[in-house]
Amino acid sequence: MSSYTCDNCGKKFTKSGLSRHKNIKRPCKKETDSNVTNIPTEQGETSVQTDYFKKTCKELIEICKERSINGYRGKKKNELIQLLIDTPITNENNSNEVSNVESTDSLSLKYNVANAFEFLENDTNSYRCIYLDPPYASGRDYKFAEEDESIVFTDKFTPEKYKEWLSRLISLCKRRLSKDGTLWFHIAAEYSFIPEQVLRSEFKDIEKIFWKKSHGKNTVKNKMGAVIDIIFRCYNATPIFNLQYIPLDSHYFENSYRNKDERGLYALGSLRFDKTRSGNKYEIINDGIAYNANYGWKIRKEEMMRLISEKRIHFVPPNEKREGNLYKKLYKTECKGKPLSNLWDDISYITRTQQDPRMYPTQKPIKLLQRIIAISTNKGDKVLDPTAGSGTTGIACKTLERNCYMIDINENAKKIFEKRLDDLGNSDNNVSSNFVECDSDLSDDSI
Repeated sequence: MSSYTCDNCGKKFTKSGLSRHKNIKRPCKKETDSNVTNIPTEQGETSVQTDYFKKTCKELIEICKERSINGYRGKKKNELIQLLIDTPITNENNSNEVSNVESTDSLSLKYNVANAFEFLENDTNSYRCIYLDPPYASGRDYKFAEEDESIVFTDKFTPEKYKEWLSRLISLCKRRLSKDGTLWFHIAAEYSFIPEQVLRSEFKDIEKIFWKKSHGKNTVKNKMGAVIDIIFRCYNATPIFNLQYIPLDSHYFENSYRNKDERGLYALGSLRFDKTRSGNKYEIINDGIAYNANYGWKIRKEEMMRLISEKRIHFVPPNEKREGNLYKKLYKTECKGKPLSNLWDDISYITRTQQDPRMYPTQKPIKLLQRIIAISTNKGDKVLDPTAGSGTTGIACKTLERNCYMIDINENAKKIFEKRLDDLGNSDNNVSSNFVECDSDLSDDSI
């Protein structure tokens, strides 16, 4: 239950209790120490809670980070205060908090051979990330190889049965998703109509990522080659989002940094909005020259002045042919790469001859799962894969230090996962990814 703190005395109440408290005839008294208030926790113990109203937005954000509270980005001061008040201070980790893990030895990787519906009905865990790569209703039977007689799993549904089956699965998964969690749903583009209907009935926000899994196919004759999968990113509140970066094109990288100062080589980052969008209106005076942006600057004046004081602004004075302009200096040594977009064309589908060999009919690349997990979780978080197959999600979690819970009804699939896990442990070349994992602080006033 949410608790609310009196601005004056610092005591905690329910919402209705706070209203009654404020209306009492005899006003409450402030504590002698204006910065610290003793507040009883649910366990009856005493904890020290900062007087949030005395702090700046920046200080409140730092408190959120220290307490591993998510959802603070973009919030105003009053909203930050309410977020902190609604998240009680506790020494114990609950299912919605980040749990930092010192080593992978303490991680949990559990593969459950079970019916996903029955398992989820009884599951009590809360997951920051749920990845679903379920049957597509493709009308096919899947085998390990064409010459095999035994079927690994069948993927034959009528549209009505598939929608009913999928609706139940998504609903059960949604119950197990934390408030700041993300559900990822992976489907071939040509089978995405019914899944999108189901997902939009359950989630307020849905983003589409387009994965170009392969180049054009030479075997098609009567239709265009299917090379795109859609990965739906679904959430209902403010989820964890760790921006990922991919390497820049080598030619672009080497030829973009043509300016130089005492820090080193740098490229120019645009600070002006064009006529399609308006920004922050203010004037900058430098060496007696006035710089303006007709449609506003991308950053606030305070940020601009800070960058100028740090000599991170490139000034282009006006002349007969151009007006004056300002650019942010983007240093070569500080480049993380290109921020990830919703078109993923840098990860290829796996084959039987690669370092990440295909051992299961619908197996996905480890790098793909690493990217998904890194975006929506932090180290030590819980990840769920209810249709785990060969356990790629578990392998990716192992490399990224996340806990993973997998479900599949196929006993042979679990054996494949166990072999892959052994191979990973015995390999000198640990599976790596081509992204840079880091928390994002991007906001509307930054570029």
